[in-house]
Amino acid sequence: MSTKREEKMLRYLMTKPGWHSVQELSIFLDVSDRSVKKYYKNLSADHPVVSSKLGYKYEGTREIKEKQPELKGSKIPTTKRERIFYVLNRLLSNDAPVNVYDLAEEIFASESNLKLDFKAAVKYAKNFDLTLKQRGGLFLYLW
Repeated sequence: MSTKREEKMLRYLMTKPGWHSVQELSIFLDVSDRSVKKYYKNLSADHPVVSSKLGYKYEGTREIKEKQPELKGSKIPTTKRERIFYVLNRLLSNDAPVNVYDLAEEIFASESNLKLDFKAAVKYAKNFDLTLKQRGGLFLYLW
């Protein structure tokens, strides 16, 4: 049975092709380098995750859309612009606030980058007389 951080590491490797260093993964997961190595050992027993002097990478088919129904049919935003529009879409299509920490995990982004992207989204939304606010760990659309 895998932990949430192991699952997060697997999703990250599955959605971001190429090699990822232990340091990169430890920062992304907010754990020690040693924990990343332990997660790799556990994941590699059941998944096509490989290691080399370059780090770790996923060598299987991209299964993420089937395993993540909330992302099925949509693309995970990778650029600042894509994240801005993703956040705007989430806020405008739901009547509830968006939790920045849940959103960061959902789209494999850091909380700090999302907060910066949200500031840009606030400026963009002003062009359409929309009011967005951040209160603690929540993004809000005020109408």
